[in-house]
Amino acid sequence: MSICLICTLGNRDIQFKKEHEQELKNILGDIFDNGKDLDSNELYLKKNNFLDHTCKILKNYDSIKNYITLPIIRPCLDYIENQLNGTVEKIILIPTNQQNENDLEDRYKKGDTFIEAEIIKRFLEENGFKDKVVIREAKFNASKLDIWFNHILNIIHNNYEIFDKIIFEISGGVPTSKEAIRLATLFKEKIEVVEVSGGNINLENMSSFEKQIIKEKVKDLIKNYNYAGALSFKEYYTDDKKILNLIEHLNYRLNFDFYNALKSHEEERLKKLMGENNTIKKLEYLILELLDNMEIELRNRNYANFLARVYRLEEAMGQYFVLKWFEKTNTKISYKLSKNAPPSGLIDAKDIGVDNLNKKIENYLRYLANGIRYNKYNCNYSGVRKLVNFIEENCKNTYNNTINYKININTPLYYKLIKYLYGNYSDEIRVYEKIQKMYKKDYDNLRNTTIVAHGFRGINKDKINNMLKSNGIENCDIDKYFNTIKSEFFKIAIKDNNGKEEENIFDKLNKEIVNLL
Repeated sequence: MSICLICTLGNRDIQFKKEHEQELKNILGDIFDNGKDLDSNELYLKKNNFLDHTCKILKNYDSIKNYITLPIIRPCLDYIENQLNGTVEKIILIPTNQQNENDLEDRYKKGDTFIEAEIIKRFLEENGFKDKVVIREAKFNASKLDIWFNHILNIIHNNYEIFDKIIFEISGGVPTSKEAIRLATLFKEKIEVVEVSGGNINLENMSSFEKQIIKEKVKDLIKNYNYAGALSFKEYYTDDKKILNLIEHLNYRLNFDFYNALKSHEEERLKKLMGENNTIKKLEYLILELLDNMEIELRNRNYANFLARVYRLEEAMGQYFVLKWFEKTNTKISYKLSKNAPPSGLIDAKDIGVDNLNKKIENYLRYLANGIRYNKYNCNYSGVRKLVNFIEENCKNTYNNTINYKININTPLYYKLIKYLYGNYSDEIRVYEKIQKMYKKDYDNLRNTTIVAHGFRGINKDKINNMLKSNGIENCDIDKYFNTIKSEFFKIAIKDNNGKEEENIFDKLNKEIVNLL
């Protein structure tokens, strides 16, 4: 494994063997000060005038090189070789050089380490690392975190793809350099940060901070319903299965993959939907899911996707109101497989299933039409009189003017059918009309011009609001208008909570995830 070792330098990266103290003092003068560390086996350089001291060392290098120790870098080299089984292919030394900073006090410049870097480079090259040591001076005010950060990022950028691993050693150097390194190495898998204390390597990786930062980021993703994005960080919260399961549940649910959504998390409303056998009630639950889904697309300003769902809502509401009328009038149709065959059974609106619902409603009307024609229907005659009239007037075959072969059910016909069954001023027809006004007026259809239908035109909030305005909805924003439709559907349809509108299911579960995070 090829490794690049990067070291920020401070005033203790270079030390000397204490047993040669007198000889060193004879050559270098009074430049040592162990202070409180009198028991140390190494000699430390005085912090005051550190730059001058290192200049003396470099000048007398050949005389004192055998007494030099690297008590911080050496343990890192041993760690790489013995514990990581790696090979140091490059050593980068990062010293400070603030000599050209005119606004900086001289006392700070006297602490610069760029001469120390030259000494260490020369020593390493003579001890097994020839042509492997480079110096990247920090030629700026060393207290500037933002400049340090860019300096470190540039070093990382130039080496990240070359080596299998990069190790930052941050024992030496100014506090801002350490802070910059910790920030710059966040979320970079190939980088390890270490400090040396008493000859021992201490890992100073930011994994705990990374995890907390990621959790905060995931919270933002969740609040914006970006569950796929949140799942891309799942390794940071796999220790909490409930969080992961909830996010997976919502990701599946957003795509109407209810089977897998329930495998991840058993939410009560979805369990009711999946276990419901009554077609009308099941459709009601599906419309709830659709409304919540639409609300998310609207909040995220995905207007083309929103219009696609408006179209689906119009169709679903049409299906729902027609089936509700069948249920209300207790209409059951006895149908025949052929003209001369005996009745094959009764069709009940609540039992026909939601799959291919348009086709089933079409067949439902066809069976009723056949029943009318052959006087074989079994239903409350007075309850279906309006429906009989509608079929006779609107569902005749184009070619032979009969009603027993082909009945076409499409969205405009749903509107005519609902209007006929419920009357012009019913709550049902008002909701249906409001849905249509969101995206079309006569033949001007916003959805059809977008990529979710037949065109390539862009769509935005202003275009939708202008459509509302063209339909006579003055001073109305699509967000508010959509909320009125949702509220009215609850008043007409949802009886589980007395018609009181419930919280968007995604918002409800989002809060649970955020609290867990």
